[in-house]
Amino acid sequence: MFMLAGRTPEQKEALSIALRQTMVEHCADITSLSVDIRDMDPVAYKKRLKGA
Repeated sequence: MFMLAGRTPEQKEALSIALRQTMVEHCADITSLSVDIRDMDPVAYKKRLKGA
């Protein structure tokens, strides 16, 4: 998962734990799951919303 930079390590850890738990609950047949939280550079990140 990529997020704009600015979260604390504790926030990123809590998110990865919650996301992993949700995936385990909804994908019970999967034997291996990995979660990786990465910071995006806000200067390099560009976004376009059509119709906004």
